[in-house]
Order: sequence, then structure tokens, then C-alpha cells
Amino acid sequence: LQRIEANGQLSNEIELLDWSAKRKKEYLESLQEVVGLTEYPADLVSQLASAVFLRKLAKRELATFLDLVVPLGDQLIRAQSIQFRENTETFGSLIQPVLDGEIRNELYTDGYGFIVDYIAEIFKLQRSEDFTAVYKEHAEIVSEVSTRDQTGFEKTFSGLMKILYPHGEATPEEIEELLAFSMECRRRVREHILRIDDTFPRHDFSFKRRADATSETVLTAEEIQYPRFAGPRKSNSATTDEDQSSALAIESEPSATAEPDPSQETTEAQTGHVVIPENRKGWSYHRLFAEHLRGARRIIVRDPYVRMFFQVRNMMEFLQMVHDITEDGDEVEVQLVTQSDKDSCEKQAEQLDQIVETFTGSRIVFSWEYDHSSGFHARHITTDTGWKILLDRGLDFFQKFDSGPFSLEQAVQEARMSRATEITYVRENSE
Repeated sequence: LQRIEANGQLSNEIELLDWSAKRKKEYLESLQEVVGLTEYPADLVSQLASAVFLRKLAKRELATFLDLVVPLGDQLIRAQSIQFRENTETFGSLIQPVLDGEIRNELYTDGYGFIVDYIAEIFKLQRSEDFTAVYKEHAEIVSEVSTRDQTGFEKTFSGLMKILYPHGEATPEEIEELLAFSMECRRRVREHILRIDDTFPRHDFSFKRRADATSETVLTAEEIQYPRFAGPRKSNSATTDEDQSSALAIESEPSATAEPDPSQETTEAQTGHVVIPENRKGWSYHRLFAEHLRGARRIIVRDPYVRMFFQVRNMMEFLQMVHDITEDGDEVEVQLVTQSDKDSCEKQAEQLDQIVETFTGSRIVFSWEYDHSSGFHARHITTDTGWKILLDRGLDFFQKFDSGPFSLEQAVQEARMSRATEITYVRENSE
């Protein structure tokens, strides 16, 4: 920018951005060198043709922005030819930050790393390798995706394979994880294009496992966390501020792939199966359990691992949720059946007794007992209304978070990062 300004060719950063966008658009549309730009430094033209734009986005902006390149000017906002050629989009705000220098233990390597020079040579050598077809032995794309979409997520998949499994050997589960993430990143690109131009066809990003013929539709993290905003936005350059606000509302017919809005209470709880992905926000006990527990007068929680402080705290938060959905004048009995060990039994009993005392005189009558039978392992919740909720991890599906008095994660479960878990809702005969 300084070099160009010195020659009086461009006056400010915005003008440079518009000029850059025009050149990049021409380059991407023709896939050839841009000619007729001899008045500008050749190396600058080359750099701008592969520009990377970085901007810190608030999490809600991921869902509510008409499109995510609004700050970059009209040349990029309306240049679908530029955005549609992106292979992938992902955002650092969806990744748990490192707090106070602490990193989860499982993120440390068990072996040795490489200094920058060595790893650079490795990456250079890998440029000639191609892992785009590795997943096809284990999965089949069953949705009608465009060639550009498929090329986009296959290139992302190949790149991830080179970094994580450079020897080309990965388990079916590991391959599925990379494929799903690659498809999610490409789906994000298409969703943003649809917000700009709704004439582009909509389609799912789905694959079928060859091992058991089951299918899975991939959604982006923001579609799951903010389902109300899933789907394309209506836009009109002549609308007022009020009209633009209403344009962010969902269309009358919700997206077929969007999950139900967790903020809207359903009229009737349903049987089914929920898979909570790793490293996602937006999950809470209220979202997962409230509708199935509403109206119950007796609830039994069986979990042999409510022993440590954070596990007892989870139980306390579960009871708070039951208290919130219980109407004034009603009373719900909640019983915990768990186990203990010699190292933590005294502290465990003290903490659980404190919870009993806390809820005395409230809408909740809490009690607990031990079951030390050797076959006690499965975790589930049962109610006198006939529901049985099978819990893969019990109530402990949140990652470690800052539990200080001024921590948002401490106060709001939806702000915490999740651990991968599965929950199944089964209808039994009522007692």
C-alpha cells in the first residue's frame, strides 16, 4: 500500500481493496494471469491474487450476518466467483481458546515434533501426494452435491490426511471424522453463497457408511448452535434498517436440515437419539432433558461416577434445571443412585448431603444412596411418566472450563465446550 501510494496510484486502503478485488475476480474467473497491469508492481499483483483476509467475528455474527465478508466491500460481497472458489471456511471462534496457558492434556503429543525448516520440507514433499479418494473405501457421498462442492471438501480432506495421517493409514472412524469436518467447512461456503444469491440450488451434504449402510447429514456448527438462523437470508439493497433487521428472521418454511430451535418448547417429548459432537457449544441440560422430565413426580438418576466435585456439581445443576421446570406448588422427588471409592467417599457424602439440605423446603425433594453391585455401570435417567434416557457419559459431557465467580461458562451451560457423547430417549410403560 505504501509503495502504491508513493506513486500516487491509489489513495487509501479501501481503494486498494476494491482494486485488489477486481484483479482477484478476473484471475479466478479466467484462471489465467491478469494482463494489462504493468502500472502496478508484478509481485504485488501476484500477492493480491492469493490474498487472505482475517477478521475477528463475534459468534452470533456467524449466524446473523447476511454474509461474512460484509466488511470487505462490494467487490468481494457480490463476487460469488471469488467466494464459490473457496474450498473451505472455518473460524477460530469455534475453537476453545487456551486459557491462562493451560492446554488439555490430550492435545500434547506423545512423540517428537519438527522444527520449522524440517516440517516445511515435509509439506513441500507432500504437495505431489493425493489422498482425495481414501474415504471412498469407507463412505459414499449420497447427496446431490455440485462438482465444485465435492472438489472443495475432497481437497480439504486430502490436506487433513497429509497433516494428520501422512502415512495414509487411518481407521474408518478417523477417516469419517475428517470427511465430516471437510464437508462441514465446504457446506459453510455454500450457505454463505446462498445468502448472497438464493438462485443457487440448495442441497444437503450427506454421506453413507459402507460398513452398515447408515447415512449422516453434515451441518455446520453455527447451524446447530443457532438453528433459528439456518437457511438463506432475504436481502434487498433498497430496504430500510427495520426491513434489514427483519431479513435476518428465518423464512416461513424452515430448512429441512436444521435442528429444532432449542429455545422453543415442543408440545410433546419424542423418542429418538441425539449425538453431541466434540468441541461444540449450545448444549445444556434444559435443551436435552427438560421436555422429557416435565410433568414427572419422581425421577431416578443412576450414575456410578458421581464422586468428584465437578460430578457432584453437575448433579446440582441438573436439580436446578428440574426445579426451574417444576411449577409452583408442585413437588418432584429426585433420587441419585451412585457408587463411591475409599479415596473420595467422605467428601462425596458431605457434598451430596449439602445438596439435600439446599433443596429442603423447595420444589425438589432430593435423596441419594449407594449401589455397590458389580454389574452397576450403565447410566440413565428414568421417570414415573415412562421415560428412560440413556446417557453415554452420564451428566458429564462438558469440557473443563473456568469455574470462577465471574465466568460465563460457570453460569451458562450453553457457553461451555462439549465432549462427544450420545443420548437415547426410550418410552417405557409408566409406573
